[in-house]
Amino acid sequence: MPDSQNDERAFCYLELWLKQAAQNHPVLIVLDDVWNGPEAEGLLHKLLQLPHCKILVTSRFSFPRFSESYYLEPLSHENAIKLLLLAASLEKESSKLPDEETIKKIIGGCKRLPLALKVIGTSLSRRPTSVWKVTGRNMSRSGSIFDSEKELLECLQSSLDELDDKMVIKESFMDLGSFRENQRISASTFIDICRVLYERDETEAMATLDELFSRSLVNSVTTREYGYDDEFYEQYWFTQHDILRDLAIHLMNLEPIEQRKRLFLDINGNDVPEWWVHQEKHPSNARLISITTDERFSSSWPDMEASKVEVLILNIHSRTYNLPGFMNRMTKLKVLIISNFDSFPTEMTSEDNEPLNCLPSLERTRFERISVPLFSNPNQKPLINLQKISFFLCKFGETKIWDLMPNLVEISVDFCKDLSGIPNGVCEIVRLQKLSITNCHGLCSLPEDIGKLINLRTLRLRSCIHLEELPESTTKLRGLVVLDISNCVGVAKLPEKIGELHELEKVDMRNCSSLRKLPLSIKHLKKLKLLCDGEIAERLKTVALHLAKQVKVHQEQANLEWLGL
Repeated sequence: MPDSQNDERAFCYLELWLKQAAQNHPVLIVLDDVWNGPEAEGLLHKLLQLPHCKILVTSRFSFPRFSESYYLEPLSHENAIKLLLLAASLEKESSKLPDEETIKKIIGGCKRLPLALKVIGTSLSRRPTSVWKVTGRNMSRSGSIFDSEKELLECLQSSLDELDDKMVIKESFMDLGSFRENQRISASTFIDICRVLYERDETEAMATLDELFSRSLVNSVTTREYGYDDEFYEQYWFTQHDILRDLAIHLMNLEPIEQRKRLFLDINGNDVPEWWVHQEKHPSNARLISITTDERFSSSWPDMEASKVEVLILNIHSRTYNLPGFMNRMTKLKVLIISNFDSFPTEMTSEDNEPLNCLPSLERTRFERISVPLFSNPNQKPLINLQKISFFLCKFGETKIWDLMPNLVEISVDFCKDLSGIPNGVCEIVRLQKLSITNCHGLCSLPEDIGKLINLRTLRLRSCIHLEELPESTTKLRGLVVLDISNCVGVAKLPEKIGELHELEKVDMRNCSSLRKLPLSIKHLKKLKLLCDGEIAERLKTVALHLAKQVKVHQEQANLEWLGL
């Protein structure tokens, strides 16, 4: 579709497409999870007038003015029992089942709603019968039906009460309310937050995420099955059900603004909360602040005093965005996450024309669909404490950002199509330990100076399909442990002296279809475990038979569903 500047043009294009598509096939449009309000009704009014198609609307709300509604019933009693026991891992262990009356009370408390049954059942998994009985007794007091969404949230809250002895897991669940509804959240982002707020390393953070998943408090979005086994978390994503997000927001709102440890602000248009406009209250105790704005937001910011903030998340939806001036007073800020949900990268500006200039504590940043010349201001001061920076679907253009980050330890660049090469400035960051440039189809070559990165332990170039070779200077990376060139279909050869990388433990070269020859020196890599296709495995037998025994031959199917593009 062409770039549409407004809804009217978009509808014209949609109508034209429907007319063409309906010539060959019937067309069904599903509008899922539609919310109420005048904007939603206005959108429905336009869409329901489209010709050449049928439209199905699913919603938690009724829209009687448009068409006949069909109200879905809760699960049957039998299916409710099956789902509860399945979630509790008791579907095949009849000897461990609680008594029938207890199960009946829990199902009644959950009102036979699938999400409530799944979350409550998971929280009761492997718990003694006494806990089941207490849960059933407590839930039976809430009545026979949910009179409001608040009652549903209170029901789900009981599953969180079980986490009182696991505060990091409970707090991490609450933090997830800072992301947009139905947003796919990178595990790498979750790790950044856990490291700063709870002093968890990558392994501990992922264990926390796995615990949330096992309790049905988040949903995994599987991408590639080997994206999780070598500490590569950029392509491991998860989501949170919107009702569970509502639960986190509901619990946050129970506290006064001045006492909240986290603050989530969803701004529609320029509808800023009154307490903020009139400067009546300030989130003076908040360690995490999330601000979500839509395409109608004018970027006119009231002032805010939030001196304790360590994590700032900005969820935006616009072609241009003015960073709030109060950011520069967040002297304790350690994590900055800016995610744009427009179709095109956002051009960033700042109220004082000095973005990120007064953030002495900043350690980790992530940008999604952002135009990177954000850092092009000549007055920008170096971010000397910045250790990690991530770019996803960003536009680079001409930028010299790397000179401003002398102490980076990790760089991740994913799906940035206009990145044609690694700037020499990256090769001057001698503390760099991880360099991941993945799915960047414009990347054709690596600089010879890459050998200067003497502390590099991981070099990941996955799915850079136009990359043709690794420079010989790569063999100077004597501390390199992981080399990933999987899906680099253009790479035709490896450096001849690759055998000098004695610390190399893993090389992933799956789907390197142009790689016809392996250098003889590879036989000197005593620690190496190789991941490759069957054809390369056969060649290895003629070069280094002892390595051929450590080869893992793997076939996989790519899954790009997680992108949501």
